Amino acid sequence: MVNWKRWAVAVTAVAMPTLGEAQQRSASVDTPQIEDIVVTAQKRAQNLQDVPIAITAAGPEQVAAAGVTSTNQLNVLVPGVNIRTTVGSFQPTIRGVGTSANNVENPVALYIDDVYYPFQREGGRDLNDLAQIAVLKGPQGTLFGRNATGGVLQITTRRPEHAFSGNLRVGIDNYATLRSDIFVTGGLSEAVAGSLSGSFATQGNGWGHNRTLDRDTFKIHENWSVRGKLLVEPDALTELVLIGDYQRRNEDFAPYNRPYPGTTLVIRGAIPTGSVYDSLANIDGNLRLNAGGVSLKAKRDLGFADAISISAFRKAHAKAQWDADGTAAQAQNNVPENRTRMISQEIQIVSPSKTEFHWTAGMFYLNYRNGVDPFSRFFFGQLAPLPTSNARTVINDRETAESIALFGQADFPIFSSTRLTLGGRWTEEKRSFTGTTMSIRNNGASTQISQASSQTVRRPTWRMSLDHRFTDNFLGYLSYNRGFKSGGYNVTQPTAPAYDPERLDAYEAGFKSELLDRRVRLNAAAFYYRYHDLQLAKVVAGALTISNAASAEIYGAEADVEARITPEFRLVGGLSLVHTAYTQYPNAQIVSPNPTGGITVASGDATGNRLQLAQKVSGSITATYKHTSRLGVFEVSVTESYNGDYYFDPDNFARQPAYNMINGSVAWTDSAARVTATLFVRNLLDKKIIGQVSSAANIGLVVTYPYEPRVFGANVRYSF
Repeated sequence: MVNWKRWAVAVTAVAMPTLGEAQQRSASVDTPQIEDIVVTAQKRAQNLQDVPIAITAAGPEQVAAAGVTSTNQLNVLVPGVNIRTTVGSFQPTIRGVGTSANNVENPVALYIDDVYYPFQREGGRDLNDLAQIAVLKGPQGTLFGRNATGGVLQITTRRPEHAFSGNLRVGIDNYATLRSDIFVTGGLSEAVAGSLSGSFATQGNGWGHNRTLDRDTFKIHENWSVRGKLLVEPDALTELVLIGDYQRRNEDFAPYNRPYPGTTLVIRGAIPTGSVYDSLANIDGNLRLNAGGVSLKAKRDLGFADAISISAFRKAHAKAQWDADGTAAQAQNNVPENRTRMISQEIQIVSPSKTEFHWTAGMFYLNYRNGVDPFSRFFFGQLAPLPTSNARTVINDRETAESIALFGQADFPIFSSTRLTLGGRWTEEKRSFTGTTMSIRNNGASTQISQASSQTVRRPTWRMSLDHRFTDNFLGYLSYNRGFKSGGYNVTQPTAPAYDPERLDAYEAGFKSELLDRRVRLNAAAFYYRYHDLQLAKVVAGALTISNAASAEIYGAEADVEARITPEFRLVGGLSLVHTAYTQYPNAQIVSPNPTGGITVASGDATGNRLQLAQKVSGSITATYKHTSRLGVFEVSVTESYNGDYYFDPDNFARQPAYNMINGSVAWTDSAARVTATLFVRNLLDKKIIGQVSSAANIGLVVTYPYEPRVFGANVRYSF
């Protein structure tokens, strides 16, 4: 059990004396200072240390040093963040706030180049053209909207430049995974610059083996992406950025189900014991995704403020299939097909950064269509033994969300070195739903149920913050924020009722400091959440169903640190301590294994249990040593991250034990900074990590392990 009082006393004892003593200490004069980090967490460019929000931000060098190659590995870099991947869906959790359903919008909002991405399967992305990744912790409902209850993940890709340059990288690992990426930028005229980036990956050997089909499992067949940018500056006051991107994924990473350790399935069959990545599935667990979009950001300096317009259109089609029972016997196979379309328009008016009174006002419009077309479930043998048994269920439905919001925020001095921030947002959203469910029996008879409904919600969100600059290098702040996540319909269970929005009130106190003549950056925060009307998923009639089921309490503390120990040696790390508990959840789904196989699913009280994916303790540290010699630049990086245990469901039965993750790399760059050769290893300790747990009374408790085992390899990068 975490001793919160002792931890708080320790942080105070370490941080505050260090602050006072910093003026008396002297570091080596040749040790460089840490660099400033510029973020746009408040819709304008600011130094990270001036923003009264808990933010972890990293550039491409820090991300590469930690061994992070995609968004699915962000928990290695950012303590307090946990990642679940379900049938290719990217499901981040921040401070215990997340979702376990893959057909809804996340409560952690994803923005790429200022564009909101509502479809979860577009969230799993390689970071080949990254400029910065920033994680804003806590509700950001004022400036980022209705589905930023847990926080915001901001990804910024590289900007076009007029000077011609680029890089090409090719690598291979021990699973014969060939990865390559390219970035090229240059001027097309005095007023126009462009860039083009792309990546490609294919895998020769899978992590496991399907013994029924005699094929590899967990294998990339073909993943590629491309992004083009056009920067137009017709005059000194105007800037236009046009972006187009597209990605295609074809991979066997959909569930390869196995019984949860210590349980057995209703459908009997031998379970491979050699590797958790092996399976007996009678069909491939495959995912195919085609997704892309365009956006246009226009910015004009009006003198008294900047006017900004961000227009975006995105479209995606995903098809998956998997053996739900995980055995060689044909029992239940699932084949969902998702189609989404998104149109968004944001208008911002932002005050000049040099004024004492800062303000932002704007409007945001979103039209998002999400549905399954179709979602087919096939039943065989023991699960459909009679002529009147249901042999196939086919669901076709569509949910459309139309949301419009007005927002504004201002911060201004009220005393010397003290600023007050006030912000508010009003959101009105209408959701409409149409769907049909057809059941086809073995004897050919069929039934069909049609559904149609709509709902409208109107919600305010707000932010209040008070910050005081005690010294030039120490900022303290207090804040209160409200966020909400919109409601919706169960697109994979059309007969289930709609669910309402959830609400989160967050209180936070923190500080941001730079110590030892700006050779150390130490930022810390403590927080308390009241979480109401949680949208929680449970399996009903074999389908994942969301309902408003509970309230919860969350509190904790966290810290980020960066230190330049010597000119060649840098440390970057963080620590997160979080307590979560359902304060009321009387009708939770409780799973218990049966001695004869399968599970019993019953209603019970989960009050007092931990929230899903919530870790009590998590932390990471990255050590980087860079040495310049006549032979070139040598760089060694080692990252160790500790991930505390967590549960997958409110009943706190299925559990991922705590684990350590170690990544490392050794790189050499020639003296001309043209060629870089790198040897790397990820998951050095070869940890086996559960990514998904599913429970169904007619099958049992099944899990899948979608995260990579120990991987080592090499890559070469050429810059020009």
